Amino acid sequence: AKTSLFNQSREKERFELSTLNDKFADYVEKVRYLEAQNKKIQMDANLLTEKEQENCQKIKSKYETEIAQLRQTAEKLFKDKNSTFSTAQETQNTIVPLKQRLNQTFRECDSSKYDTEKVERQ
Repeated sequence: AKTSLFNQSREKERFELSTLNDKFADYVEKVRYLEAQNKKIQMDANLLTEKEQENCQKIKSKYETEIAQLRQTAEKLFKDKNSTFSTAQETQNTIVPLKQRLNQTFRECDSSKYDTEKVERQ
């Protein structure tokens, strides 16, 4: 009877060990699967990060070029504005004496006309 109890106890231990071994094997398999998934996800994340950085760099480059062109245009417009203002100022300075001369000429003409009419009346 002792042998029978001993054998039953050993069978029970074998069954428990076999069950634990199967559970451990399942656990190890799940860990390996999850590690593989983690590695794949990490690779995908790295790939997406690289693509995102490339896209950002392209966009940055495009807008930097555009900004540089706009700056050049703004600088040119600023220079043109200053040049135009200077030209307008010079023109204004030229107009004043010409206007004075024109008025003087009109006065002289009126005076000459008056003198001519005066002489004709005599």
